[in-house]
Amino acid sequence: EEDGIIIRNKSKSRSIKFDNYHKASFPVPIAGEISAGNPLLAEEYISGTLDIPNKYNSNNDIFALKISGDSMIGAGIHDKDLVVVEKTSQYKNNDIVAVMFNNEATVKYFRTIDNKPYLVPANRSYRQIKITNSHEIIGKVICLFRDM
Repeated sequence: EEDGIIIRNKSKSRSIKFDNYHKASFPVPIAGEISAGNPLLAEEYISGTLDIPNKYNSNNDIFALKISGDSMIGAGIHDKDLVVVEKTSQYKNNDIVAVMFNNEATVKYFRTIDNKPYLVPANRSYRQIKITNSHEIIGKVICLFRDM
């Protein structure tokens, strides 16, 4: 209701309308798949669009990516979820970022450990990755969508 997606009729106990949903949202391209596990070969392809709430609108490019894997399950990011990424170089410690390296892509926490930058999974089955010059952080995850 705060985001303008639903409207409640105060005179009825169970009345919810979605009439303003498209006015309160904007489409972003679904630009492919990204790994939340071992890095995945990055191939960009547009497979549709996803409507997201206007509160995420930005002057930066915004796109959605389908998650493949379980390395971020502790952060609530599951296999087949869609993460929305804002292309930016403005990220901070503990932000979840989308990263390219060696034509592969992954999603992990950005963390500074002992003054060195790392990509850290949210699943103990995976190891952290030290960020080198071959890594390019393409943006940060700003929201997530899941089909039930």
